[in-house]
Amino acid sequence: GTPYDTIVEANKNDSPKEIVEQRQAGKLTGLSSFYRIGAKSLAGKFFSTYEYDISIGTAQSYLTTFKRTYPGVVKYWARAIGDAKQNKRAKAFGGWAYRIRTFGWKGESAAINHPIQGGGAMLTYAAIGEVEKVCPDLILLAQVHDSLTYLIPEDNYLEEAQRLIEHLNSFNYGEVLG
Repeated sequence: GTPYDTIVEANKNDSPKEIVEQRQAGKLTGLSSFYRIGAKSLAGKFFSTYEYDISIGTAQSYLTTFKRTYPGVVKYWARAIGDAKQNKRAKAFGGWAYRIRTFGWKGESAAINHPIQGGGAMLTYAAIGEVEKVCPDLILLAQVHDSLTYLIPEDNYLEEAQRLIEHLNSFNYGEVLG
C-alpha cells in the first residue's frame, strides 16, 4: 500500500476526509479484487463497510482497473485453479495441501485462497519458532491473523523487543517455504 503521507502529499487540495475515503476505497477494492469479487458484491461491500454508495458501474470500473494494473494476479487465479483441478487439491508453500472435491465458485476460490493463507500460516509458525529460539523467556499471548502478541519481561523489554524485531526482519523466511 501507499503510505498515508504520500497520499496526503499527492492530494494537497483534498480535505482530510476525502483522503481517508480514497485510501479506504483503494484498500477495500484491492483486497476484494484479489479474491475475484463481482461488481454488485463490491458495491454492496462499499456500503456495508464504509456506508459509501457507489454504482455497480463504478464498482466494475474499479475491478477493471485492478485487473489491468495487476495482470499477474489474474494469471495467478488461472494457474492456481488449473493446478488445483489437475491435482484435486490446492497446495500451499511448505507442503500444506487442501483437497478440493468440486470446482464451482467455492472450489475455485479455495484453490486461489489456500496457497496464500496456508503460506501465511507457515510464515507465522516460522516466526513463532524463531521467537522461541531467540527469546525463550517471552510468552506467546495471542496470535490473530498475521499478528503475534508476546508478554516481555519488564526489566529489559525495550532491548528484547528491539532484538526480536531485528531478528524477525532479517530471518530468511524463504528457507522455510522452500
